[in-house]
Amino acid sequence: MRRDIENYVRKCASCQRNKHTVPYTKMAMEVTDTPYAPFEKISLDCMGPLPLTEQGNKSILTYQDQLFKYLVAIALPNQEAVTIARALVDNVITVFGSPGSILTDCASNFTGEVMRHLCKLLRISRVNTTPFRPQSNGSVERSHAVITEYLRHFICHEQNDWDTLLPTAAFVYNTTPHTSTKYCPFELVFGGKPSMPGLLQRRPSCSSYDEREDFVSSLKERLQYSHEVARKALLNSKEVFKRYYDQKENTVTFREGDLVLLLQQHVGRGRSKKLSSPWIGPNTVVEVTGVNCVLRSGTKRGTFKVHSNRLKLFN
Repeated sequence: MRRDIENYVRKCASCQRNKHTVPYTKMAMEVTDTPYAPFEKISLDCMGPLPLTEQGNKSILTYQDQLFKYLVAIALPNQEAVTIARALVDNVITVFGSPGSILTDCASNFTGEVMRHLCKLLRISRVNTTPFRPQSNGSVERSHAVITEYLRHFICHEQNDWDTLLPTAAFVYNTTPHTSTKYCPFELVFGGKPSMPGLLQRRPSCSSYDEREDFVSSLKERLQYSHEVARKALLNSKEVFKRYYDQKENTVTFREGDLVLLLQQHVGRGRSKKLSSPWIGPNTVVEVTGVNCVLRSGTKRGTFKVHSNRLKLFN
């Protein structure tokens, strides 16, 4: 009888939806591919809305190279797809060239028709993170924390001048050694540190053709060496972080046809998240791709992709 009671309690649908499972599912980290060239793969994201500035801006578009971590931060009046596409062309593509691929979240301003046509025109492949999984674009997300920390130091009391400070904040970010590459992003991209008013000695100028040729040759060698060292440091940083992350791994194997519950991130307007069931479903697993699962809802048509860390088996 005890076994029957335990089995009955374990299969209680209400208990499975409303009680937290310990330990949670935690899949092993998948290490992303590391590009070989700067601006081959980039991350794109928006931050905001922020307080409206005198120039009419209330959002920040961030663009980061995945290899050297060079960051471009652009103040925007809104997060509409047309505004993002125009800022991307004017401030990034015409300066650094067209990237091979762009990693974004699943927001409609990144996945919609405007960005799709722009990427098709420029032959850019688009990669989207799993919904509600900001860790998939973690580097640019961390840059947001750094940029906002810089801004908090210097913005006025009304907080409406952050866009005038944004270029300086991005410059400071790019001239500070990055923890992953051990180099300043500025130095890796431009081949040297920027000239600053406080420097005791500025870089010598080239007065003849031969000196210019020697400078170019030396610059190429310096760039090649620093790029190799930075890439090795980045690969090592990824391995170290994976070892640390996987210490609390709790992998659950999901298969096609499994019934699962989904940990919900948002509740409907007017409802309390504290009083809502943390788990919803059951949903049916229709495909498993690495650490992601494609689900079919029992109440809605169509399928959707989620990270396996948000799932647990439904008994």
